Amino acid sequence: MTITYPLSMPTSPAYRTIGWDFRHSDGMSESPYSYAQQVQLGMGEGWGPIEIQLPVMEKAAAMEWWAFRLGLRGRFGTFLLNVDPSFREPRGVISGSPVADSVGSPSINLARDNQLYLRACPVAAGSPSAGVANIFRKGDMISFSDGFKTRLHTNLTDVASDPSGRAVLDIWPFLRRDVPDGTAITYRSCQGTFRLMPGQGFNIGEAQLYSTSLLAFEAIGDGA
Repeated sequence: MTITYPLSMPTSPAYRTIGWDFRHSDGMSESPYSYAQQVQLGMGEGWGPIEIQLPVMEKAAAMEWWAFRLGLRGRFGTFLLNVDPSFREPRGVISGSPVADSVGSPSINLARDNQLYLRACPVAAGSPSAGVANIFRKGDMISFSDGFKTRLHTNLTDVASDPSGRAVLDIWPFLRRDVPDGTAITYRSCQGTFRLMPGQGFNIGEAQLYSTSLLAFEAIGDGA
């Protein structure tokens, strides 16, 4: 069977720990006389490095991870990273099937936007309808496919829907590509597309127990 990317991560064993970090291409200069600072935000931001520690495992489980790692062929292949359990359920009261609302003037949900417009969000029961507070809370994860990759984002503010079921999320990182109208938004068990960083291997103990860890960073761009 031909290997196609992105690969799915093995499901067992579950992570022992996962550490999140973030990249920003900012630059700062500082006066040596007054210490006054000038800061400029560049065009890059993204997830990583993400450090995943796996528990000690027996050979059957370890070989699943072994083949997964080798199948990525270093940084060439991509995989779908599952967020850790603490992020798999939103804190907000979002329900139903929200989608990207990419019809507007001026144009919205375009590449490099740091807001995501949604429709089909919950509204209050009764007539006339009213919006619902806190459909998304700070730190809630979302993911969606932009036609090239599954993208992982986090919501930065508490968000309410309006009476028509629309809402606007402030997100990080910014949108990688234009988001087609009607794109389905996932808010539980979210995933993102990542690549391995080099340098991690397997340790095999005396009792034939295996241990390993992974370092990964977000796959940005339209390649594999």
